[in-house]
Amino acid sequence: MKENDIRPKHLQEEFLRLSKEDINEFFNVAGDRVHSSCPACDEPKKFKRQFVKNGFVYVECPKCGTLFADPRPSEAAIDRYYKGSKAAQYWAEHLFKETEEARRKAIFSPKAKMVVNLLKEYSGQGKIENIVDVGMGYGIFGEEIRKLGYFNEIFGIEPSPFLAGVCRGKGFDVIEKPVEEVTGVGGAFEAATSFEVIEHLFSPEKFLIAINKILAGDGYLILTTLNIYGFELLSLWEKSGSIFPPHHINFFNLASLEMLLERTGYKVLKGFTPGKLDVDIVKNNIDRVQQNRFTRYLVEKAPGKAREGFQLFLQENNLSSHMCIIAQKV
Repeated sequence: MKENDIRPKHLQEEFLRLSKEDINEFFNVAGDRVHSSCPACDEPKKFKRQFVKNGFVYVECPKCGTLFADPRPSEAAIDRYYKGSKAAQYWAEHLFKETEEARRKAIFSPKAKMVVNLLKEYSGQGKIENIVDVGMGYGIFGEEIRKLGYFNEIFGIEPSPFLAGVCRGKGFDVIEKPVEEVTGVGGAFEAATSFEVIEHLFSPEKFLIAINKILAGDGYLILTTLNIYGFELLSLWEKSGSIFPPHHINFFNLASLEMLLERTGYKVLKGFTPGKLDVDIVKNNIDRVQQNRFTRYLVEKAPGKAREGFQLFLQENNLSSHMCIIAQKV
């Protein structure tokens, strides 16, 4: 898999351009940005300022290493943004839609197999009754995991009316609300997934508590997000396209995400970094990397076998910028 397969350069650049334009409209009103404690460990102060990007200040928590926007966009401003911004509309109608099949093959099909394998390994069950995908989007993951026949029922939680309708059209039962507002299904689900959602949220803590409430007593949560201690993010830092507010405002690491999960009623069973694109992304952005002769040689001149081997090294040593955790409700 290459970055251009899932994020063609011309589509990604237009998305980022629109995102910059939207900031003035959605996030420059008094009260639209608020200070917070660390979203991982709840440390209240003494953050280390790292950089400013698109007018947003990013700080690092000295206790757990989480990088986050502070002050951060308010919950109301984030909600307005994803409902009405040009960038959000462009993502849904162009960037995601035009790469849907490439993402299905490269991301969602392998992810479905990974989820089933993790649940088989840690649950010890031949089959789990049901699963809910929190932030179901276009329902591609649901389609791919349905093909595997491991679950009797597959549900979705998706607050977007448009996307919820798409998922219903694919035969899924969907709750059309943010998970924080879901009621009446306490303890209903044996497993839940959430992919690339938590980095966008004003309160990851509230989000995880809400998922905990809808899980059965020993239910499982599998989530993925960005790892700030990964090769791509540490190499590119503020010049990374992944650090692009207002979209991504929380950057955890494996240890800090475990802290957050433990604070919200889970025990972590396994954390790992299965990312496949670090080397390719750094190669595509090598001019943004501070002078580092080894990195430049690795991504520009080393044999392809060496680059593939280095990406495998990153995966095996939890140094990729994409991470996954499976946790169980306590």
